[in-house]
Order: sequence, then structure tokens, then C-alpha cells
Amino acid sequence: MAISYTRTFSHKNWIDFVDSVQAGGTNGINGRFHAIEGEFDALSQVVAAINTALQAPPAAQHTLSLSPVLASVGAPPWLQELGAVGLPASGQPPVFAASASGFMPVALPNSATIQGLRVTGLSAGGFLQVVLNRALLTGGTPDSIVLAQNTFANVAAAAAFDLTANPQGSNTVVDNSQYKYFVAASLNNGNTTLAAGGTTLLAFQITYSA
Repeated sequence: MAISYTRTFSHKNWIDFVDSVQAGGTNGINGRFHAIEGEFDALSQVVAAINTALQAPPAAQHTLSLSPVLASVGAPPWLQELGAVGLPASGQPPVFAASASGFMPVALPNSATIQGLRVTGLSAGGFLQVVLNRALLTGGTPDSIVLAQNTFANVAAAAAFDLTANPQGSNTVVDNSQYKYFVAASLNNGNTTLAAGGTTLLAFQITYSA
């Protein structure tokens, strides 16, 4: 917040033996002293604004890094690995699943402002969506806060990716009294070739100011 002060009072000199001292009028003593009072009132407001600004610490940016631990919301679920989740394989000969979906709860500080979502991993092909959502504690349809998504071309070996996204709506201030927060991840039309490596999610990062 910008705080400034500009003086508005300007003293007009009296001239000896020309000006007579008077209480009223545009150049009277009363008018001049009331103008000085106005300056002190303006200065008081500036001091109060400075005091308020000093009491409120500036918001700092924080990063919450998460290892994906996704509960299933459909078949097949993401396959849990060490600090990551990947596509399960099945069949003879074995192949990767073409899709997967799941979610995980996220604990965010109350009143924090969500600024972005980052997703890292490896993919050999498919359409990936990772969404930070909020949902009312009493139920109902979740609201999407940040959506990171990308379509990966089918390749012979899974390649690293690093997706970032910013919030698109106005639901960025965390309100734990009314909402719960969670990350949902889904893959569709994934590369099923076992040798290609499928799709693996390595980390989620949520940035916020508080």
C-alpha cells in the first residue's frame, strides 16, 4: 500500500503597515489557523496508515511439495511406488493400463492465497490432468482452483515433464472452516507399451502466500 502526504497549506505573508490584523476573511487569522488544523488532521491520517502497515507483516510465498499418494476413484488406480505413482500393468503379455485416476487430500494454511500448481513426472503418451480442488465440508460438487494438463505424444521411452499452472478463478483464498482441499489426477489414452514406461507422477507442488 502506498502511503504519501502532500502539504496543502501555504502561508501568505502579511506586509507591515499594509495588512491589518483581522479574525475573519480570506486572509484572517481564524482562516489561517483552521488551514493549519487541516494539515495536522491530514498528517494524523498518514501516521495512522503507517502504523497499520507496520502492524501487518507482508505476505510471504511458500511452497508445499508433495509425494503423490493417490486413493482410487476408478479402475484402474494409480500404482503406488517409492515417492511416485505410475500405471499398473496387466495381461499376457503384460501391458500398461491406458488410464488411471485418483485423489489425495491436501492440508493448506487457513487464509493462505493459492498462487499455483506444479506437476513433475515421466510420460510415454496420453492426456494428463492434475487439478487442485476444494469441496464443501457438507458435500456437493467440487470447485476447480488450479488445473495443470497436457497431451503427451506416444514415444518409445517415457520423457520427463514439468507442468505449471496458475489459478483461473476467484476461489484462491483457503477457507478451512467451510472447505476441504484435495488434488485429483487422471490419465486417459495412455501409451500401453510396457517397454515405453507408461506415465509416472513424481511430485506435486502448491505455491501460496501467507
